[in-house]
Amino acid sequence: MTEDGVINKIKTRGYWRINFDPLESNPFLVEDRGKCKEIVTTSAVELRGWDYPHVPTENSRKESAIYNGQNFVGSYTNWERHKEVWRLEQSGKFTHIRGFWEDWWDEDTIFVIEDRNKYPPGSILSVTSAIYTLTEIFEFLKRLAEKNVYDSGVVVSIELHNINARKLLIMEPGRFLFSEYISNVNDYVLPSQVFENGQLVLEKAHDSAIELVSDVFETFNWDKGRQPMDTFRDDQKKLLERKI
Repeated sequence: MTEDGVINKIKTRGYWRINFDPLESNPFLVEDRGKCKEIVTTSAVELRGWDYPHVPTENSRKESAIYNGQNFVGSYTNWERHKEVWRLEQSGKFTHIRGFWEDWWDEDTIFVIEDRNKYPPGSILSVTSAIYTLTEIFEFLKRLAEKNVYDSGVVVSIELHNINARKLLIMEPGRFLFSEYISNVNDYVLPSQVFENGQLVLEKAHDSAIELVSDVFETFNWDKGRQPMDTFRDDQKKLLERKI
């Protein structure tokens, strides 16, 4: 499998696209590719058994690789339900394409849920998983800011793709939705989050994640006024404290 092969596979189903774009234009904001790799490796977020972004420990397996390119370090993974490709450029630009886990249960032999055949690819988006994913994205951003990568600011852009006719689902026992919430659009670009300096990232990262959680769910026609925001914040807090 190649990077392009994994990207093409991911795009056949639902996926996230995440971009961090520094406000400062400097092609060598990070001095070399080795430093890029070190930054990602030491900043990756592991709060629920899988790191964000996933950093392979070696590059000889056909399922995953981490490698140096022209002014960037990159990685791809095609293993079980985990499908993702990312790059961190020396300019500080980070790009990540990640498949919805819910769409790849048919290739997963480890994570087995009851009646998973009821949820074919393209049918659902897990409410809790969306909260966790957005929290991980912004926690990773926060850790990059702690390493002074975005001292001069950064723009965060997040997109969801292939979500038309997909519905929200709560899979945890004892929790449920009172109505069906279904997307009527295929692709959605969330409002960009602009942080004018690294300190603002440190102060606002987690709140920004929750704001975008609410925006994602509104895209599925769950009105913001009816969303239990305190519950979303509690889910986020439990994840960050590793209490899930």
